[in-house]
Amino acid sequence: MLGSRSFCCGVCGATSSFSEALPVEYEDDDLLKRYFINASRFRKSTSINRDLPELNQNYVQYSQAVLPRRQKALLCKDSDVTVKVEKCPPILVYLIDSSLPPLCLEYVAECMSQVIQTAPEDCRVGFVVFGATSTESVELSIFDLASPSPQLIKATVESARAAVVIEGDSAVSDDNRKSAGSPPLGLVTMDALDDICDLQRIFPPLKEASEAVDRALKAIGNFHSVGGGGSGVLHGVHGNGAGAAVDFVASLLQSSGAHPGTNMHRAGEDANDDYASAFNYLGAKCFTFVGSVGVECKGDIGGGGQSGRASIPERRFDLQSSTMSTKMSSDEEDIGINPTLASNGGQLREALRYYNELGRKCCEVAMGVDICGVLDSSAMGGGGGILASLYAPLNLRSGGCTSVIDVTSFDGTISPIDIETAQPGTPAGMVKACISKTPWWRPTSFGGGLRVRTSPTFNIARGGEGSAGLEEMYQSGGLVGAASADPDDPTLYYIGTCDDNATLGFDLELNPGVSGSLFVQGYDGGGLGDDTMINPCMQVNYAYTSLVPLDGAKYGYEGGGGEGKWAVVRRIAVFTSNLDTSSDTEVVYGSMDCEALAVTLFHKFWIASISHGVREANSLAQGWLVGALAAVYRSAETAEVEMIESEKEDLHAWRRRKEKKKNIDFKERLINRHGKLSERDVLMAQGHEYMCSLGLLVYSLLNLDCLRGSEGGFQPCSDSRWCATLAMGGMRPSAVVKALAPRLECWKDVDSEAPDVGRVNLAQYAVTMALAGLEKDSSADPVLLVDSPHGILIHYPKLMGTGGGGGRELDDVGDALKRAIEEATRGYSVAPPLLHARAGLEGGALLRDFLIEDSSLWGGYEAFTESTARGVKEELNLS
Repeated sequence: MLGSRSFCCGVCGATSSFSEALPVEYEDDDLLKRYFINASRFRKSTSINRDLPELNQNYVQYSQAVLPRRQKALLCKDSDVTVKVEKCPPILVYLIDSSLPPLCLEYVAECMSQVIQTAPEDCRVGFVVFGATSTESVELSIFDLASPSPQLIKATVESARAAVVIEGDSAVSDDNRKSAGSPPLGLVTMDALDDICDLQRIFPPLKEASEAVDRALKAIGNFHSVGGGGSGVLHGVHGNGAGAAVDFVASLLQSSGAHPGTNMHRAGEDANDDYASAFNYLGAKCFTFVGSVGVECKGDIGGGGQSGRASIPERRFDLQSSTMSTKMSSDEEDIGINPTLASNGGQLREALRYYNELGRKCCEVAMGVDICGVLDSSAMGGGGGILASLYAPLNLRSGGCTSVIDVTSFDGTISPIDIETAQPGTPAGMVKACISKTPWWRPTSFGGGLRVRTSPTFNIARGGEGSAGLEEMYQSGGLVGAASADPDDPTLYYIGTCDDNATLGFDLELNPGVSGSLFVQGYDGGGLGDDTMINPCMQVNYAYTSLVPLDGAKYGYEGGGGEGKWAVVRRIAVFTSNLDTSSDTEVVYGSMDCEALAVTLFHKFWIASISHGVREANSLAQGWLVGALAAVYRSAETAEVEMIESEKEDLHAWRRRKEKKKNIDFKERLINRHGKLSERDVLMAQGHEYMCSLGLLVYSLLNLDCLRGSEGGFQPCSDSRWCATLAMGGMRPSAVVKALAPRLECWKDVDSEAPDVGRVNLAQYAVTMALAGLEKDSSADPVLLVDSPHGILIHYPKLMGTGGGGGRELDDVGDALKRAIEEATRGYSVAPPLLHARAGLEGGALLRDFLIEDSSLWGGYEAFTESTARGVKEELNLS
């Protein structure tokens, strides 16, 4: 797995980070130089005020760097190339569906306003309103913000890349009424649109267009009343509506813009001499607000508890009162895409290909696209679903996500306090999520080029094609996540946007065509002898651009002050590692990392659900678990046989092997050995220090909203599953694990220096036992701390059922507990809400939502464990 700051091996779970403290180093090793073709050539520069055309030169010959024999993390720091942000600013792009109801438009305007208020003054911003007038035609209203009274440029897109009709029209007047515009400009092609739409006028800096932006936001909030809105069809399956609007912006940036990562997308070509006159920008974040009837479902999707585990804070769909909620049939659930589109057959595949290619196009122009579905459940009617399953390729290729919000409770304004204390699933919660996705709020890379190189005996496994094309589009060139594979170079990938929470996953496969061994002996790396050996190794190079805050006068700002200022840096990070190998399965199992395995299994199970359906994926997951646990059991059997056989050999060999196996407790690893564990627990690997959590991990994965089968009040459609899936893909591994199984601690009281029980099982019986042990002390006033993406819960169990209000406020807790709460909050891209359960039954109900082992899936965790243990026993042919 690869995040923007770390590399995580899904095989052994070993994790290493790019270290900013280490200088770039090279080892003079002729073999490795010849093997990787060229030594790294970095053009270092300490110039900090150079113009962007220089920034775009090939200052890095794309690294095929020297690979050290020992593991080493390397980073070429920001001394490479740095410019002021005004020379290369980020862009905020807002695309708004004109068919949104009035309350939704008011909310969208307020949401955009709150996000813009957090932006640096050099940030560029632009607005486009779109509306599909038919399945073949989309009307775009582009705001020209060059003057305090913004004008509208209206374009009618006849098809995805066909002709458009342009006409001038005033967007806003002082009395907020539509006025006469300039005469029509005639019929032009999309390629010629950039001749009419000046990017400098459509995306001006905030510091130069603040008044125009305010007027534009007001106009959008009242778009229907000024005559600019339209009804009609929301969007079709040919890229209408949102797709056409995204395509329009990407085409403009592609034809007239330049970002620092452009050369990474033109590997081997000379730098473009025309960059000096181009529209220069760092990268773009595109928030696309579309109309939605919500994700048709019954139950609380994404909210945690008995209806499925939460996947991300803002992903809470509570539509129980919606009259449009529908139950999916078993056939529809197995499709893996919105069933309303499935009957279209070839049209569906064509649409998926279109959005996949559109995502690649956005990746090329360093633009991440987030789809935001907005609905007013009090005025439902018209339009269609958000079609998250259709937009998924666009999200995946560009580095964006999809979410839905019901704005019925929106009262017209959202204050900074509302945002700070926002609960998930609320209008303020969506604003908080949008702010957190901006590059000045969260470390984000733009225009990235990623190269993954391996030694000859293994390589990245390429994925196959799914039945509906989604499996192939969920991964690109074998990588799962926001990356697009180069069509010609199997080691090169492009990343449009990537934040510090994103992960990329890939499988490694042996290459028997080169060697049947992981070690290469006698490799001809340039006339070298037969005594040469190359250990299994991997190198990851990542070139990217990022927005960084300034400190002082380092970057040449007048007066020496850097507070509130930003700079743009182009960096390259290089990570190299020798991969440890072992013929001993106990060593392999002993190196398992739960976080790495959780992310790997999530992607594998989800791909299975796309290809075979949710129910079949559940069966495949349990089958995988049975096979894995059986392998762990056989490993212990093999180790025991080796111990016995060693007694027949010389004493020294016996001692060496005994030392090797000293950590294996065979009584707790094998049945009929008179250990303390039950037969079921032995078969579930409860006697293994690392593999003991495997059963709960798989059970928790199957409780995810995107993987759980429909039953009872839990009836999600494929759109809701895709929303949850895309959200999970944007979470760091540590957050994924806590989304699956929250961390639960028990403190003696609020003033304790540390938790008395650091890990409590997620079941009511375990909580009761932990509390019973503490309450023997009459002075104890226990506190439960729950850490999950759905919320940070501080619960006082003594107050359960009392109906009183004797709980403490957060300011009253001790320093140690307060630090624990703050640390938990910082562990997520969007800070979860603080759920301070002070008294009454509410606290008990909130706590039960986090107790995954009490879930009813598969009849409950106990029944799941019994079923799995029986399967392991049958697999092992044990009597």
